[in-house]
Amino acid sequence: MYGSRYSYGSSYTNVLAGLSVGWLIAIAAVAVICLIAVWKMFKKAGEPGWKCLIPIYNLYMYWKIAWKGSKFWVWFFSSAIAAAVAGILIAVLKENAMVPLIILGVVWGIYAIYLQIKMSVNMARRFNKNGAFGFFLLFLLGIGNLILGFGHADYDANRA
Repeated sequence: MYGSRYSYGSSYTNVLAGLSVGWLIAIAAVAVICLIAVWKMFKKAGEPGWKCLIPIYNLYMYWKIAWKGSKFWVWFFSSAIAAAVAGILIAVLKENAMVPLIILGVVWGIYAIYLQIKMSVNMARRFNKNGAFGFFLLFLLGIGNLILGFGHADYDANRA
């Protein structure tokens, strides 16, 4: 008797929930389209498309397509070694570990950036694109994968 039967707060909540569901559906649709593009890239490179569905293994396959795989293990193990060294520095040096950790982070970060740039440029060249497209892949990987997967680019393992 003292208030209305309807709560205005719940209608706003319903609208926000509907918008959230809409965004989730849109994001899922974009993710599926990008996944299909990577699947098609793998097929163009002579690999089964389903390999893009397995986490970590899909990264290995991506690097393999760009570099015949060996550089992935260099990147993977250098990451593991950098993480192990960081852990050892923290355990041994405790509060004095900050400077060596920063040096390690900068050195490994520069090396990882170099490998990522080289991998992107190699991927572009393998699909008969120029080095500028490699930098496009570096910064806009999803769109670059769409172009390589759905476009007319042919894969050649001997280029790079």
